[in-house]
Amino acid sequence: MKLYIIVCSPNCPRCGEGSFVFAEELEFINDSHIKVVGYFSFSEDINEYKRLKKQGVEKKTLIIPQGSYQFIEEVEIEP
Repeated sequence: MKLYIIVCSPNCPRCGEGSFVFAEELEFINDSHIKVVGYFSFSEDINEYKRLKKQGVEKKTLIIPQGSYQFIEEVEIEP
């Protein structure tokens, strides 16, 4: 399973629930925005993602402008 770890910029008004997003879905809407569906976290540890998912935390859908995230890392994890 692919998982995208998005590192939010400190100035991101839409990422107030966490510094990281574990996105199970990622779509490039245009040259300056991405749409993500996943979990917010203050940790980039994959175990945190697994904990949030296991606890049934609600996924969020968010459209993030290009200047509001620093980078996206794609990782492969076991479902």
